[in-house]
Amino acid sequence: MASLAIGTASLSPLQELSPIQDPVEMVASPFGDLVLVVSGMGDAFVLLDYDPSVAAAPFTARSSFPYSGASPQLPGKAALLGRGSLRGLVLVAELSGVRRVRFDGGGAVTDLGLFSLGSGLENIVGAIGVQP
Repeated sequence: MASLAIGTASLSPLQELSPIQDPVEMVASPFGDLVLVVSGMGDAFVLLDYDPSVAAAPFTARSSFPYSGASPQLPGKAALLGRGSLRGLVLVAELSGVRRVRFDGGGAVTDLGLFSLGSGLENIVGAIGVQP
């Protein structure tokens, strides 16, 4: 993964973020302080702190993610609720359920756990969306 500076006519590389295995989804906090990276084959979430005052390297990876229970299993698509009373809630599709993660502002994040849909092929979650 890398971050880029957007110019009027070009893109310029700023920073390489590694190793992040199979970054299938990125969700920016509505509070402007974090990015949640979903690592599909890594069965993990990676948190990136964002500080725009550090122009050359605005993102810093945290050493761990505070899971509630087990780490994700084949996480994939994610959907952010960016406004209203659920502002900051992220729903992430996993192998057999939907994990809820909440951006709390001020650099804080909470894993609210997995909502399991059960076992079997019929319960595999492949996509997720949110309608206002």
